[in-house]
Amino acid sequence: MYRFSRFLKYGRVGSPRFISSAGNLDGRVAIVTAGTDGIGLAIAKRLGQHGAHVVVSSRKQKNIDRAVDELNSIGIKVLEIPCDVADSEQRQILIEKTMKDLGSINIFVQNAGVNPHLFNIMETPGSVLDKTYGLHIKANFQIVQEIFPHMAKSKHQGSIILTSSVLGYTTQHLPGAYGITKASISAMVRAFMSELLNRNIRINCLAFGGIDTSFLQKLRQNEPFTKNILSLIPMKRLGTVDECAGLASYLASDDASYVTGETFVISGGSYNRP
Repeated sequence: MYRFSRFLKYGRVGSPRFISSAGNLDGRVAIVTAGTDGIGLAIAKRLGQHGAHVVVSSRKQKNIDRAVDELNSIGIKVLEIPCDVADSEQRQILIEKTMKDLGSINIFVQNAGVNPHLFNIMETPGSVLDKTYGLHIKANFQIVQEIFPHMAKSKHQGSIILTSSVLGYTTQHLPGAYGITKASISAMVRAFMSELLNRNIRINCLAFGGIDTSFLQKLRQNEPFTKNILSLIPMKRLGTVDECAGLASYLASDDASYVTGETFVISGGSYNRP
């Protein structure tokens, strides 16, 4: 009886106690690249709903304007900064303007990526390989190097989140270069982990698969393709962008203060690891 009462005192049994995550990112500044549509916009929205001041970045100003209007309409504080993540000068402007206007960087979500090019791996042109490597590997690597000194100055533990794909785990000969470079992102997270911990910064990766984005919607016009995709997903449906945002918000928060160096797969149970 003593043991049961003690658990009741601390809320471990009995009626569940739900803790609202609203406000758990108060005082944090979050940059979300490719944050104007799909998964990126959903993550920006969720971080903002939980209290973060969100910096929305994308290559095209018209896309930024649309996203800012949507976020402002639900009361989210937004700073807009156009940026092509593959361009080193634009990355520097993104970081410097954020620091100048908001004073810190606590959360960084690198969501920018190249859509898969469906070439047979033996026929993939060098131009596709250069573009895919340049964004998924070189730009990811360099922006982590560039952003961590600013993040390390904050009183809050920093959180870097890189995004990847289940195609980095599966055998697919058509988007071969895409899958190869996406697989490298998980290795990059592990490589950066120890060095970033010395600066009180965590780094993790989200790998998506079968999410109903605008890119996949175009492919879904091909009915056999859609049936093939769904046959590979045990949940027999596509995921939504909102179903990706919650895990990103968790990894950005102090709830995940003991989580680093990991890749989390959001794919409806589809096979993704050996």
